[in-house]
Amino acid sequence: MQHEDSSTLANRSSWLPGFGLVHIFHLVSKANLQSAAKIAAHLEHSNVQVNNWLIVRRGNVLDHKIVINEISERSARALRDELVAIDEDMRVRLEHLLIKENILGDMAARHR
Repeated sequence: MQHEDSSTLANRSSWLPGFGLVHIFHLVSKANLQSAAKIAAHLEHSNVQVNNWLIVRRGNVLDHKIVINEISERSARALRDELVAIDEDMRVRLEHLLIKENILGDMAARHR
C-alpha cells in the first residue's frame, strides 16, 4: 500500500485552511495478544505513524482505538480494508475527523 505524504494531504485540504485530517480506527478483535501483534506488525509494515493506540479488554474481546494522521482519506480506507483482511473475526470502523492544525501539531509533537 502506498501512503501519501503530508504535503499531498495539505494540498487536498486547501478547501478548509487551518485544518488537517485525523483518522480513528475502531477495531474489535479476539482477546489475545496474537491479534494485537498482527495489527501492530501490519501498521509498522504500512509505514504509518500511530499517534495513539488504546486497547481495552471487554470480556472475550479487545477494543482498539488507533489514531493516525498525515495520510489521505483514500489511504485510510485502504488501510481499513487491509486490517479487515488480517482476521475474519475482526471488525473495523473508520472515522475521519478534521482538526485544527495547531491541535494536530501538538498531538504530533507529543508522540515523537
